[in-house]
Amino acid sequence: MSSSRSATSRWRRIGLRELLTSAVPDPAGPDTTDGVVVRDELLTALDRLPVRMRTVLVLRYWEDLPEAEVAAVMACSVGTVKSQAARGLARLRNVLASASASTGRSTPTGRVIGERA
Repeated sequence: MSSSRSATSRWRRIGLRELLTSAVPDPAGPDTTDGVVVRDELLTALDRLPVRMRTVLVLRYWEDLPEAEVAAVMACSVGTVKSQAARGLARLRNVLASASASTGRSTPTGRVIGERA
């Protein structure tokens, strides 16, 4: 018997099984549209920043590394990380503000970029 036939036979033996839970699942599921839109806007805005600023912002805020670790990874001083992060956040805010102004809508979240949740 070939491997595909044996796999089919195995699935037929096992059959389709239902998972019983105490909660009734929501057929619509969670709405993740806003999250996808925000992530896409953020990635597009990050792409418009210089490489060094983008690297600092991603390591510092996306990967949540402390300033000292970011400095070690980038082989620069902690002061450079701090200044690049401050300038990068300001520039990122401007890029996102101009993007939302050009589309005529506000950003889906009220959080400030770089603000800790």
